[in-house]
Amino acid sequence: MSANGEKIERLHRELRENLTPPICEALSDKTVTEIKVGEDGKLWVRKHVIGWEDTREIVPADKRLRSLNTMASLLRKTINEQSPLLSGELPLTGDRVEGSVPPASPGPSFVIRCHAPVVFSWEDYVSKKILLPWQVETIRDHIQRRSNIVISGATNSGKSTLVNTCLGDISASEHVVIVEDTEELQCIAANMSRYKTGDPHPTMLEQVKHCMRRAPDRLIIGETRDKAGLELLKAWDTGHRGGITTVHATNASRVFDRFAQFCEEAGVPPQWRLMRAALDLIIHMEMTTEGRRVKEIMEVEKDDVNTIADIRLRQLGPQLANEITH
Repeated sequence: MSANGEKIERLHRELRENLTPPICEALSDKTVTEIKVGEDGKLWVRKHVIGWEDTREIVPADKRLRSLNTMASLLRKTINEQSPLLSGELPLTGDRVEGSVPPASPGPSFVIRCHAPVVFSWEDYVSKKILLPWQVETIRDHIQRRSNIVISGATNSGKSTLVNTCLGDISASEHVVIVEDTEELQCIAANMSRYKTGDPHPTMLEQVKHCMRRAPDRLIIGETRDKAGLELLKAWDTGHRGGITTVHATNASRVFDRFAQFCEEAGVPPQWRLMRAALDLIIHMEMTTEGRRVKEIMEVEKDDVNTIADIRLRQLGPQLANEITH
């Protein structure tokens, strides 16, 4: 083993030791979706359907700090008073980790967001009552029609998990290009390219621009945010159909306000006409007391798309429901 390989292995051993056995056990538990070690050292885990659980375990401050320092070393980053935030992929598992030390937080703390252990089938979604049969039929139809799909919702509402299932319906003959900051999406397509964003990788905006030269049949963005959203709209409106992305929003109609914000962050007024042309289907998910649920599915009306800037959404159901005008 090379000297660098030996150093990485040593850092991995140190990380496992400092994370403590309860955290390592939680990382291998397929029911756990998130692991939180608070500023007070309390270890909490969030599980599918059940929600947050207090493990009654306390992680000492020195182990929390050493864990964060080791993570930073493996990620080739620094975490200290001058740079108190850490964001990246947990070196042991690739799960997303967000950490902080004083003065950004009262004490060393971190949250690990675990990858979905399996890709749900459409039958799983129906049996778990996340989706109704007509909703499954609608989504699969739009995938086959190469609609551009936005899945909206809050954190932990199940957006990325649904994207994984949608990816399974894409034809093996298509080149799927995925852009994300942490490797969360699971795609088994034979012809798939994956690109990373964020330090030390290019920004989301840069990657989306360059992806247009990589012959994508389907452009998939793990999460759309900031001014890269405008670049995605332009890409989806220039013949690159069949894309999928996620957006944080409180309901389906608010997705367009979020894209308006992305446009403003890029230094241009909200591009309502472009949104109307580029976006086809909005699926909104929520975490309820009964678990994750798809609460809204809306189609974007396309009549006179080149001449009318208003965005009109058609709420879908077993029978067509009311029309909403933005």
